[in-house]
Amino acid sequence: MDKVLATARKNLTFATVGVAIICALVASIAMYAYAEQRLQQNISAAKIGQLAQDNSELSAYIASQAPNHAHFETIAGIIQREDRNQITASLPFVLVAVIVMSGLAGWWLSRRLLSPVKEAYLSQRRFMQDAAHELRNPLAAMSTMLQQAKNRPPAGKELNTFIQSLGRQATHLTSITTDLLLLEHRDYPGTQEIDIAELLGDIVEELHHQAVA
Repeated sequence: MDKVLATARKNLTFATVGVAIICALVASIAMYAYAEQRLQQNISAAKIGQLAQDNSELSAYIASQAPNHAHFETIAGIIQREDRNQITASLPFVLVAVIVMSGLAGWWLSRRLLSPVKEAYLSQRRFMQDAAHELRNPLAAMSTMLQQAKNRPPAGKELNTFIQSLGRQATHLTSITTDLLLLEHRDYPGTQEIDIAELLGDIVEELHHQAVA
C-alpha cells in the first residue's frame, strides 16, 4: 500500500506540474504574440493625430509639423524595433522564470491535494492495526480453550463451563467486529455503557487460558 501511495503521489505531482507548465507556456506565448502584433503596427502621423483629437494644443502642434511627419514616423519605427528586440531578448528568461514558478506551484498544489489522501491512508492503517490487536486476544483464548478440550475433553459440569466460556469469547468477537464496522462507517456514537464486572471476567478468563497453555 505504501508503494501505491508513493506511485499516486508521484503521478499526481508530475501531472500537476506538467499542466501548470503547459498553461504557463501557452499564456506566455499568447502574451508575446499579442505584444508582437501591437508592435508590428506602424505609428503614423495620422494615427498620432487621431489619438490627439481630444487635445487641441497637441493637434495644432502636430498639424504645424506636417513637413516633419516623415521624420516622426522614422523615429517611431526605430523605437518600435528597439522595443521588439528587447521583448525578444527577454522572452527566454521570462519563460524560464514562469516555468520554474509554475513547477513550484504545481508541486505545492499536488502536496496539498495529496495530504488528505495520505491522512486517510494512515488512519486506515492504524484502524487495521487496532482491529488486529483487538481480535488477537479473544482468538488466542478460543484457540487455547479448543486445544485444552482436544487434549482433555470436558464432560459434565466442566463441559457446560467450557461451552459458556466459548460462547462469551464468541460474543466478545461479535461485539468487537460490530464496533469496528461502526467505526469504519463513522456511525459510532462515541460512548457506551460497559459492564466492568463482565469485562474483568473476560480478561481473567483469557489470562487463565493463556497461563494454562
